[in-house]
Amino acid sequence: SLREVDWTRFTPNFFAVFPREVLGDAPHTWIFLTRVESEEQLVAVQGEAVRRFPNISAVDLARLREALEEVLTRVRLVIQFLAAFSMGAGILVLLGAVATSRLQRLREAALLRTLGATRRQILTVLATEYAALGAVAALSGLLLAAVAGWALATFTFEVPFAVPMLPFVVIGVGTVLLAVGAGLWTGTEVTRQSPLESLRSE
Repeated sequence: SLREVDWTRFTPNFFAVFPREVLGDAPHTWIFLTRVESEEQLVAVQGEAVRRFPNISAVDLARLREALEEVLTRVRLVIQFLAAFSMGAGILVLLGAVATSRLQRLREAALLRTLGATRRQILTVLATEYAALGAVAALSGLLLAAVAGWALATFTFEVPFAVPMLPFVVIGVGTVLLAVGAGLWTGTEVTRQSPLESLRSE
């Protein structure tokens, strides 16, 4: 009987299972798994098992699990650091894009003011434009992150994948607000100057 092994469970796992009559006369080893609630019970069980069966090998899976959790914790910290570094780089790229388009926005705002647009209308146009820019950037980044996480969880770690909705929403909204804030910050310079001063600076 061939079966798939679930390595995430701390129970005896075997790729193949045979009836007792097939391998009954072959050399074999008995494996027994138990769970205790305290360290004192663990010592007592191991001591009694070794006393009654001198050739037994006792393995504490709790220590193995702790070591595995420590390794996974370090891996998680590395992934979180890389994610934070990528987010920081993305924020710098976003701010750089806003700064690069600053002169163009100044010229457009000056033309709008020349045509009679109010300060509130100009800020509304800038907020709408940068909100769309931030939304596109957030959706693209979150979609790529979800696809990468699904691929790692499915093909590398072989564990179920679930989208963390709360962090995704926080990151998406934060990206949009950051883009809008940067856009409005560059737009305040236009509203403080007259259209003629803005066009002369160009």
